[in-house]
Amino acid sequence: ILMPWIAIALTHQATSAGLMVTITSIPGLLLAPVIGSVIDKLGRRKSAFWSETLTAIVNLTIVAMATFWTMNLPLLIAVSVVRSIVGWGGGSARKALIPDVAHAGGLSLERSNSIHESIFAAGFALGPALGA
Repeated sequence: ILMPWIAIALTHQATSAGLMVTITSIPGLLLAPVIGSVIDKLGRRKSAFWSETLTAIVNLTIVAMATFWTMNLPLLIAVSVVRSIVGWGGGSARKALIPDVAHAGGLSLERSNSIHESIFAAGFALGPALGA
């Protein structure tokens, strides 16, 4: 939600947001067929950790770039593409950890999955509202 918003704020054109979303979707299209194999090869826990860590670093890079340079649309798109590449497997790796967490917590898989989904949905709904 934030990246297209920043693109519109920079250019004052809705087409820039559409362009950014289109370009940053390309890594997902290319990685989707292989990301499960990559997660299996590296391990679910390690994949989730590194995906979230690298995504946080890239997000902080946006703040640093805007502080030290003049942020423009090509720079924002470049950083967003990197964010799409490093963050693509995070959700899949987290979901793959649910059976391990369910077993460790003594919960059924269904219960653990429903808790995960409800917390994620609440964060997805409340996060932008609180951020605004």
